[in-house]
Amino acid sequence: MDKWIKKRKDHETAQSVPDSIIALTLRLIGRLGQIGLKEGYLSAVKNISSVIGLFVQHAKEEGVPWGVQLAAIYSLCDLGSSNPAGIVGAIHAWRAAVLNSIPFAVTRGLAEVSSLCKMDLP
Repeated sequence: MDKWIKKRKDHETAQSVPDSIIALTLRLIGRLGQIGLKEGYLSAVKNISSVIGLFVQHAKEEGVPWGVQLAAIYSLCDLGSSNPAGIVGAIHAWRAAVLNSIPFAVTRGLAEVSSLCKMDLP
């Protein structure tokens, strides 16, 4: 993702990865992360969700296209149980920075992850 952002900033068009491929990859990471959670790889999935969380927090300032931002957010929602509080924080920070209308699916996903935070309370 870092190389992709740098190439976009430098306006490199030759051999750059299309935004749609980045978005699809992010969605795939979310789905594979769910499998990883079921298989017991919590720390690995938590690390991945942390990286994606940082990515979305800086997405607007880095000029990441809206579709890629949404794919990253949906991926975070898929990975919600790996780090509910961290993911809720990342999504809230992202929401505060964006000007676009937030789709209902994001609001619903955020509510689901937020409910996981409440379950963790003693």
